[in-house]
Amino acid sequence: MELPKNLWLRFLGIYLAEGTLCKDDGHYKIQLAAYKSREKNFIINLLNEMKINHLVLKDRITFDNKQIYCELVNYGLLYTKAPQKYVPEFVFNSTKEQINEFLLGFFMGDGSQSRKNRMFYTTSKKLADDLQLLIFLNGGWSNISIRKPRKSIIRGRSVEGNYDEHCVIEWSG
Repeated sequence: MELPKNLWLRFLGIYLAEGTLCKDDGHYKIQLAAYKSREKNFIINLLNEMKINHLVLKDRITFDNKQIYCELVNYGLLYTKAPQKYVPEFVFNSTKEQINEFLLGFFMGDGSQSRKNRMFYTTSKKLADDLQLLIFLNGGWSNISIRKPRKSIIRGRSVEGNYDEHCVIEWSG
């Protein structure tokens, strides 16, 4: 399966925002968290465009694909939890259009918009720094704010944060 680089970078963006590799004997399962309909629709459309069969569950979308799984492992993403995630080196050498595709993928998972500014959220300091560098390489400017871990109610259940939350704010000019 040969994918256009733009499509692969869009997938990689949403994977770094919402993805997990699930190793189990004989399967190469990839999971993408998808609670919000915006996320779910984006992921479904992306996987359809990539011609990947997938299963849509209440809170995530899963699929089994050895080639994609192995590529993500080659990037060093096996057993990488959210606070340790980072952007693979090759992304920084991509064209502006390709970087935009990556940022769009990430934004559709862990992003929000306020007026014209986009915000990208992560518990990984390295990933926040990488996102900021990609915005800079694309001719934009941004800053990073940090919020201490907090307790939240998400979909009716109490969730206690363990890590600082980094917010990369991409300023529109």
